[in-house]
Formats: sequence, structure tokens, C-alpha cells
Amino acid sequence: MTDIIVYVVNALADILNDYPLTIIAVTLLIKFVLLPFDIYQRKNSRKQMALTAEVADIRRRYKDPNQANQKVQELYRKHKVSTLAGCLPLALQLVFLFSFFSALRMLVAEQTSLFVIEASALGADAVELPKWLWINNFWQPDSGFVSPMANAEELLTFLNQNVKDLSPEHLMLMKQSGIIEFTSEGLNVVESVYMQLHDSVLAANNLTGIANGWFGLPIITGVTTFLQQKLSMKNQPKMDEQTEATNNTMTYFMPFFSAAMCLSSNSGFALYWAVSNIITIVFTFIINAVFDAKEKRAAKAAL
Repeated sequence: MTDIIVYVVNALADILNDYPLTIIAVTLLIKFVLLPFDIYQRKNSRKQMALTAEVADIRRRYKDPNQANQKVQELYRKHKVSTLAGCLPLALQLVFLFSFFSALRMLVAEQTSLFVIEASALGADAVELPKWLWINNFWQPDSGFVSPMANAEELLTFLNQNVKDLSPEHLMLMKQSGIIEFTSEGLNVVESVYMQLHDSVLAANNLTGIANGWFGLPIITGVTTFLQQKLSMKNQPKMDEQTEATNNTMTYFMPFFSAAMCLSSNSGFALYWAVSNIITIVFTFIINAVFDAKEKRAAKAAL
């Protein structure tokens, strides 16, 4: 899955010549692929909600929990309600989320090494950092505590973490430019050479300090995650107290988790998560409006 996403993103980026726009387009494509599963899950949830009164009546009449559960399952089968319908869309979303995370990590390794090679070969004045809106370097986190360009220590950590995603040609070109060297202890960044290039690139791009961004994407992701959680819970059937308590905890935990993930990841991944949330919210309003209209027409026809 990761390799497919990398291929699609690179192929589309060659056409659009804009990685942020490409990520938005691929995110939209993924959401449309998942839309039928989302519609099925929401339709199933509405069926389940419509049976809430009957389920409560069954549990009131049958004091034995096992017998009550059996009768509830019979009721669900009669009305073609699946209790597992919500698992598939969530599982697919998680698969794409983690695949996109891995794909963006590969793209960052590729684009960062290419930028360093070009800056070394052409000179700092001949290259521009990949700026996008308020973010000075799109391949770095959208954070006010991160430099637009990694220092020598950060670059070494980055290369060691992503060495399997770097092509041998890129590593060789970086070695030939004197930026890295291979010692008995492994790969090493030549600090004096790289930091001179680092300072020259920042100066050429009129950048000072460490602010690569202003936390915009992490904040947007956190807020939209909260809204998405609230909207999804609104149309869920009534759960037992323990399940509801867990859901309420996740409603407030997930926004902070998503914001923290985006704060420590490259801006491309943060953009994917933020756009994915926004599209999901829009789809939710549209799907709910369609279902509400159908239910109103059915209610009028039944009179």
C-alpha cells in the first residue's frame, strides 16, 4: 500500500508540479474510494438507532443477559443490522492513515536528500526551500519550534532513520559533495561542510530563527478531529455506560493525539490528516441530509 501511494503521489506531482496540491487531490481520491463503506456504516447505524426502543423492551422482558443478547441479535438479523458494520470503515481509514504516514516519510527522505544535493551542487542562492502558505519548508513539521532546515545532528538522525528509503545514488552524491562520509562506525554527517550549506540556504531564503511554521495544521487537525468525533457520536445508537464512557474519553483524547502526531511529523502528513478530517465532516453533513430527507418522505408516505 505504501509503495502504491508513493507512486501515485509522485506521478500526480509530476503533472501538477505541486506536492501540497497533490496530497490534497490524493486525499480526496482516497475519501471517495472509502465513501461507499462510510455510507453503509451510517445507514446501518440509523437502522440500529431506530430499533433502540425495541432493544430496550427486550432487555426489560428478559432478565437473563445471555437470553436478552440472543433476542437482540435475532432482532438485528430480522432488520439486517450488522453490529460489526462500523469496524470496516474504521479499519480501512487506519490502513490508509498509517500507509500515508510511511509514504510521506519516504517522500521526505527523497525530497530532503535531493534538496541538499541540489543546494550543494548549484549553490544556496540557486535553490529555494519548498515553501507552502505559512510553512517555510513543507517537508519539515509545521511548528514554531522547528528550523526550516535540519541542523547536522538532526540530519544525521534523519538519515539513519530513513536510510532504507534513500537511493544509493543520493547517498553517493551526498558523499561526493562532502556532506556525509562513511566511517567504521557507519554513516556520519560532516558538520563543518553541512552547516556552512545550512546557514547559506537559510540566509538565501531570508530566514532566521527556528520557526518553520505556526502550528496551523496541527491545530486544524486537532479541532477537526474533535468535530468529527462529535458528529459521529451524534448518530450512534445508545451504548451501555462503560462503552459511552470510553467513547467520551476518546472524543477528547483523539484531538490531542492527532495534533501531537502532526506536530512531530512533516507538514505533508499533517496536511493529509487535516484535509481528510475536513472532507469527512463535509461528507457527514451531506449523507445525514440525504438520509434525513428520505426518512421524512417515508414518514409522510406512512401517514
